[in-house]
Amino acid sequence: MKDHKSIKIEKNIPIPPHGNEKKTAPFLEMEVGDSVLVKNRAESNRIFTLMKRSKKKALTRQVEGGIRVWRIA
Repeated sequence: MKDHKSIKIEKNIPIPPHGNEKKTAPFLEMEVGDSVLVKNRAESNRIFTLMKRSKKKALTRQVEGGIRVWRIA
C-alpha cells in the first residue's frame, strides 16, 4: 500500500449510479395497475424482487408471448 500520507481524503464526491440501477429504475416508476411483458422467468423474478425490496407488491403470470408482471400495490 502507498504511504498513507499520499492518500487524500475528499468530501462531497457524488456516488455514481450502479450499472443495474439504470436498468431497473423504470420498474420503480410503475403505478398500481401497470404491467410489463418479459421473455423469461429470470427477468420476471428480477423485477418482482426489485418491487418487493422497494415495498411495492407485484404479481406475475405466464401469458402468451412471455411472462407479465403487474404492480398491484
